[in-house]
Amino acid sequence: MNMSPVERRGPRTRITSFLDSFIAERGCVPEAAQPILSVLRLPETLQRLAVRVTESEGWRAWMSEAGAIWFVRGKISNTFTRRLSRPAMHVFFHDVAGEITESGTFMQDAAGRWDPCEMPNARPGRDPGVTPVYRRGR
Repeated sequence: MNMSPVERRGPRTRITSFLDSFIAERGCVPEAAQPILSVLRLPETLQRLAVRVTESEGWRAWMSEAGAIWFVRGKISNTFTRRLSRPAMHVFFHDVAGEITESGTFMQDAAGRWDPCEMPNARPGRDPGVTPVYRRGR
């Protein structure tokens, strides 16, 4: 059965490779959680987010046996990548309502680890591509 692009997780791209390595390295999702490979298996609120990603964005999702969902969206940060000469991305964690619960900008070091970005003289909210680490309700 052929699936439309909306029905499947999509091809492995640079950003989805970054997201996979970020999630694995940071341990953001329980090991027992299963990947959600189809947009159609997501709640409608997350489906809307997943189908709106652009070429520089990607998403990953997992579900526990109890039905808990982890939805992570990433976007390549051209500003940080260019200025720091390292791969960098904005990462957004969403709840099932589609609201951002945490976000931040991370760069990959030479060993493949993802660290929060710090750019000298950057002004969060004023310099393009600079996103402070955000945690809702904290």
